[in-house]
Amino acid sequence: MKRKILTVMLAVMACMTVRAYDFEVGGIYYSFDPNVENGVSVVCGDTSPADRPQNIHSGPLKDIIPYEFMWWKGNSYSGDVIVPAEVEYSKDGVTHRYRVTSVGVGAFCHSRELKSVVLPYTVETLSAGAFYFCTALESLNMPNGIRFVDNYAFAGCRSLSELHYPSALTYIADTAMSYVGADVETFTLSGTENVTYIYPYGCMGINIKDLSSFRKLTVAYPFTFAHSQIEIVDFTPFTSKGLARTTDFSHCEKLHTLIVPAHMEADDISGNYSQCPNISLIRLGAVTPPQLRYDWAADVSADCVLEVPDEAVAAYREAPFWKNFKNIRGIQASVGAIENATFSATGTTGAVLVEGDATVSIYDAFGRSVYHGGSGRISVSPGLYIVKGCGISSKVLVK
Repeated sequence: MKRKILTVMLAVMACMTVRAYDFEVGGIYYSFDPNVENGVSVVCGDTSPADRPQNIHSGPLKDIIPYEFMWWKGNSYSGDVIVPAEVEYSKDGVTHRYRVTSVGVGAFCHSRELKSVVLPYTVETLSAGAFYFCTALESLNMPNGIRFVDNYAFAGCRSLSELHYPSALTYIADTAMSYVGADVETFTLSGTENVTYIYPYGCMGINIKDLSSFRKLTVAYPFTFAHSQIEIVDFTPFTSKGLARTTDFSHCEKLHTLIVPAHMEADDISGNYSQCPNISLIRLGAVTPPQLRYDWAADVSADCVLEVPDEAVAAYREAPFWKNFKNIRGIQASVGAIENATFSATGTTGAVLVEGDATVSIYDAFGRSVYHGGSGRISVSPGLYIVKGCGISSKVLVK
């Protein structure tokens, strides 16, 4: 009986380590693409099981492992990898040329020593888990013409300092960008200007400071930005009414400013900002205090400032939940002359100088929020900026 059990175990292990590719050239593994004539996909060279990765999920789905690649070793790739646009392969004395059209499921997953990847212009698809948990990956150059990016494509790429998302895409798939750039001091995300949908966990844990990369966002599903490093949430530039109600920023410990303008639906935003203990300013444009089903006042500092329209201050001081805020003040709705404002803003070399006792918001020429807070010297890059506060807007030029 023991011999039979051992034989079965060896057979199972053999099945788990079978070759998962059709051929290898120059250290890169390929499989024939059944959907593209003379096309091949870059794939993983070792699909034997690995330890389960940690901290990629949290919340109600944390115990779900929906893809096999999450268990693969996938450590065949390391260092710097340049994928060619075409590759030659000889079999039975005949040489064929193939076009590299996609990155297959889990192709580079768990490649813990992979530093950089350059993909050719011929690649149009990034399959599920293409770069899943490549924790040391610092650079990824992708063609802008990629037409499809699947779930978990970049999840766990914590060392990426920059990611240019294919600008032709209007969505971010489930968990596609979870914890991207989480371990670097500065992370730059670009190419997402056309994204309108972000699916569950799409940007959970991502290292971004605000929403300026997503100017066309209309729908965001649960845990969209949960656990991320976002600092400012300003819905002013967005047109989708329900965005503030559905987008999830729970467990964002660096979040300090929340701005929900009058045109947004602010009802039931409470669960989306739970466990955000460092919120110091909430600005609401709604004259009627939003009704919330969950009281998260305990998660917010007692010093948090609640700014509401002047005529609504009394209502907020009596409304359920909102009355818990001790510092409720009005926003001047009327627009006066700049010389009558309680602040002044001027541009100087490398900074905007704000003088006076006011909370201001600074936007760049594209309407992206770059600062929200009190007066002082705010360091910014050279360019034209709009400074808003006390119902006043002022243009300043920084050299």
